[in-house]
Amino acid sequence: MPDFQYSGRDDQGILVEGILQAVSQDAAINQLQSKKITIVRLAIEAKQVDGKKIHISFKKKITLDYSIPFHHRTHDLRATYGTFRLASLIEHGMNSIDAMRLIMGWLGHKNEQSTWRYLRYLDKRKLHQEAFFMLDSMVEEALGG
Repeated sequence: MPDFQYSGRDDQGILVEGILQAVSQDAAINQLQSKKITIVRLAIEAKQVDGKKIHISFKKKITLDYSIPFHHRTHDLRATYGTFRLASLIEHGMNSIDAMRLIMGWLGHKNEQSTWRYLRYLDKRKLHQEAFFMLDSMVEEALGG
């Protein structure tokens, strides 16, 4: 669940600041409003991660814990995780820009072009699914089903 940094004013006008966890920006807003905080600023907090440390520890964990020789590029697994985590965040109500920033931080992307690839892949995948559904429907109809 992502962290959101906020600043606002309580019902007495006193400045309050902090970090809260919420599944989406809307959920963060609801949490703050339930505490009677008037929001001045709300931003998703993306934490930078050292990608090389993740690669090494991930590869060691699979090799040692599961005795499985690891022949895949950890970058591919990382990209797969990032792509499907991005899809999950968007499906659960987070807007695309906040989800992209969060994934960028988690995966340590310095350039947003890397993360935009994930979103383009998801869009392409959705189009393919819709095309397959249409073709399946046509085949079913042609077979009289």
